[in-house]
Amino acid sequence: MFTKLLFTAGLIGLVYLGIRTRLRPTPPARSRAAAPSRLPRLAAWALIGLMLLISSVILFFEWREDYRIVELRVINTNTGNSQSYRAHKGDVEDRRFVTVDGLVVTLADVERLEMGAPEAH
Repeated sequence: MFTKLLFTAGLIGLVYLGIRTRLRPTPPARSRAAAPSRLPRLAAWALIGLMLLISSVILFFEWREDYRIVELRVINTNTGNSQSYRAHKGDVEDRRFVTVDGLVVTLADVERLEMGAPEAH
């Protein structure tokens, strides 16, 4: 997730440098009637703002989804016994998860994990 922010910031920096180098002041010999249009510059800033807004919205939804509480069921395939846990969705990894209470659970080879539907807030 941090790399997405870093990539977006780098892209914005490159666009800013590109705009800045193209819009260097010209000699004052030009008349006011021949002044360049401000529309491309405004369009570039609008595009940068739109990119920041979209990136922020995506990051917010990913963050919100990672902190959603889900029901987990660990099932031992040999005995059929099962145990239920609650954890944040972002804390569930391959064969390991951290419960809401802070308990770290690592699954054995004979156990499988079922993730239930996220709880509604």
